[in-house]
Amino acid sequence: MLMNPQNNRENLAETTLAELPERLLEGNWLDDMEGALWKREMIDRFRIINVTEFQRVVIGVDPAVTATPGSDETGIVVAGRDRKGEYHILSDVSLKGTPLEWARAVEKEYKRWNADRVICETNNGGDLVAANLRNVCRDISCKSVNAARGKIIRAEPIAALYELGKVHHVGRFPKLEDQLCGYNPALNQSSPDRLDALVWALSELSAGSGECRAIMA
Repeated sequence: MLMNPQNNRENLAETTLAELPERLLEGNWLDDMEGALWKREMIDRFRIINVTEFQRVVIGVDPAVTATPGSDETGIVVAGRDRKGEYHILSDVSLKGTPLEWARAVEKEYKRWNADRVICETNNGGDLVAANLRNVCRDISCKSVNAARGKIIRAEPIAALYELGKVHHVGRFPKLEDQLCGYNPALNQSSPDRLDALVWALSELSAGSGECRAIMA
């Protein structure tokens, strides 16, 4: 449903407009997708504003292999783990661009957050994905991962962390959150690039905690 409240400004209080999330100001009133692993309530309930200190920060990258108008986006999501063992989504700079453009976007976030590692899916680009990043930033720490299991199998333990209240979005990420709450693997054919990047980042941060393993057991 497309209902843009900006076009009804004369009938709304300014405080009402100021309090509306960006996705609602744009007129995108979206319900949760039936069968989706994420619900908006799971995200909204544990959302925070202030950034805390982190033990580790990583960047999940799901790279697109082409740069045409019909290409997928490259998912680029930054996440951190704090001293309490909770997880924070810090940034989503996903974009549609050339390999050079997305590599520069990753480099910028890597330096901005003083990240420890970049986690890159290499199913499509193979070794060229890491090589592309190192051509832009020679000293970048990059770990290549291969999606041997289906998206839904990888995503389920991460969604469970959200249900437990262990993942906090630091601010709002409308496009990322729309993708999380609108992705049903039985219905969606398009590649959920932002979702994939988030899953890779949080899987890396939670790998040593045993949480994902316990949830999946």
